[in-house]
Amino acid sequence: MNTAIKFALPLFAAAALAACGQDAADTAAEKLAKAHGVDVEIDRDGGEATYTIGGKDGNTLQIGEKLSLPDGFPADVPMYPGLKIVAASTTPEGFLVHAQSSDGLGDVTSFYADKLVAGGWEKEGEFQAENMRTSSFKKEGRTASVNVFAADDGTVTVQVSALNAR
Repeated sequence: MNTAIKFALPLFAAAALAACGQDAADTAAEKLAKAHGVDVEIDRDGGEATYTIGGKDGNTLQIGEKLSLPDGFPADVPMYPGLKIVAASTTPEGFLVHAQSSDGLGDVTSFYADKLVAGGWEKEGEFQAENMRTSSFKKEGRTASVNVFAADDGTVTVQVSALNAR
């Protein structure tokens, strides 16, 4: 596992410290970055921060409240309308986007299945559980996967990966 990705979970914890104060969250993120041998850039816009982590291996990870798709994210991998992107990583192998929606599990899952297949992606597999759907697709030597997790409040967390896309 690359350094930037291993650093992601501790950074989420550091970002959560923002409720304790911006300085505490920033200090914790900087200490975690140094301990893991990665660089972190902190961009504050009022009370909201975007953390950009770069590892020695050239991978990057962004965590924040106002993110957009990473540069180079494949145009033929759709994003559900209105998704709030909260984390995005870029590696030599591709991309991973972590987002949230207030729409239901079925609506989000159907969107991805319909749009990817309509865009020439072939569905390879699917797994369903009570509060989770996972689907994988392939196209022209690339893979895309979509994981959708439902919360008790009706919101969903969406993870979209596009590999071998670069």
